[in-house]
Amino acid sequence: MRHREGLTLRQQQRLTLTPEMRTTLSVLRMSAAALEELLVRQAEENPILSLRRPGPPPAAQATAYEVALDTTVAEVSLGDHLRAQLGLMSLAPPVHQAALALSWSLTETGYLDSTPAEIAQECALDEATVLLGLAALQGCEPVGVGARSLAECLRLQLVDKGIAPAVAARATEVLDLLVGSDVARAARRTGIPAEDLGAVIRLLPELSPYPGQRFSPTPQVSAPDVAVHFPDGAGPEIRVLRGRQSDLALDPELMAAARREAADTALARYGAEAEALHRALGYRANALERIVAFLVDYQSGFFREGGAAMRPLTREVLAARLGLHAATVGRAVADKTLAHAGGVIPLSAFFSARLGPETGAATSAYGVQSRIAALVAAESEDAVLTDGEIAQRLKKEGVDIARRTVAKYRGCLNIPSSYDRKRLNAAARMRGRMISSG
Repeated sequence: MRHREGLTLRQQQRLTLTPEMRTTLSVLRMSAAALEELLVRQAEENPILSLRRPGPPPAAQATAYEVALDTTVAEVSLGDHLRAQLGLMSLAPPVHQAALALSWSLTETGYLDSTPAEIAQECALDEATVLLGLAALQGCEPVGVGARSLAECLRLQLVDKGIAPAVAARATEVLDLLVGSDVARAARRTGIPAEDLGAVIRLLPELSPYPGQRFSPTPQVSAPDVAVHFPDGAGPEIRVLRGRQSDLALDPELMAAARREAADTALARYGAEAEALHRALGYRANALERIVAFLVDYQSGFFREGGAAMRPLTREVLAARLGLHAATVGRAVADKTLAHAGGVIPLSAFFSARLGPETGAATSAYGVQSRIAALVAAESEDAVLTDGEIAQRLKKEGVDIARRTVAKYRGCLNIPSSYDRKRLNAAARMRGRMISSG
């Protein structure tokens, strides 16, 4: 059989995102803080755009809260401290990018909240580069930040204090034995000489299981995106907040000139970008208001009684009710928060699958997480609950979920595993004994 090469024409329909559609989707996905950064950057780059910031109220009219905001000294967060150190390192650009992304993925206590694989996918980097970035981050002060577990956190600190890396790695595998000063058994299990293990034991009181704790919590750089208020028992008032976010203004003369220009000129492009951004902001505000109005009605029990009354709800159900695409709902609620009754709630918390029987009462994932947190808070030092035991207790309460689901929700709550909680309790007891005896 002979093969021939040739050119053929074929018509094919394909959906293509226009620049304006890309702007709309991007703005819809942004948190208030990210949107603030975008507006500042666009105002600097686009001559048609400007930012109007409301001036501070007169001193005689300013509230005590406003005065405090203007006079409070800004504290350095853990992330700011780490990024300042990374800026002084001689890192390849991709490694520096990975290290910065990792610095934004830390808990307030300094632990890594995302896996290297997740960071690699998010930043379009290979995982090996992200691991190099992690090594750079773990080389920063305070020692122990960027760890993925308690054992890794303590290992980093032991190495920094002069313990050989291999000894530190093996010693942290038997931390429970070392806390109990069972050197002989630890030596048999690890093959490490008792003298070296003794050096590790002497250093344990100097280690911190939460290396980032001495820094101020990550500052909330933006107000919540939406506020819900029930004035004097009346119906809800829903307001999309700007907070300290700047208002976007379009220069009318330049805008008119841009419309008269040919499409391929710089001024015309600036005009198209300015109009697209202005419309995207309006779409974002409208989508948020519609979604929150539905949530306030559907989750009315939550607003009256609290987290235990949260009803199961998926983004697909809400999207169908509002005539939106599920992906649009996902972008609209991502990284957004709602202010209500003095608290701030992530919009994502209002969505969870049904947990429980198909008929009768059902519990949302948010409610189950609240119950898991309560069970862990009530446990004693000598009776730490495993994930399996928590699952059994929940089953008795009518919520039948697997042990791995308990582990997943526990991770969402930043609650250590039962093994790590036991070791933390033992370390606290040992530290208390050493302080009292000293």
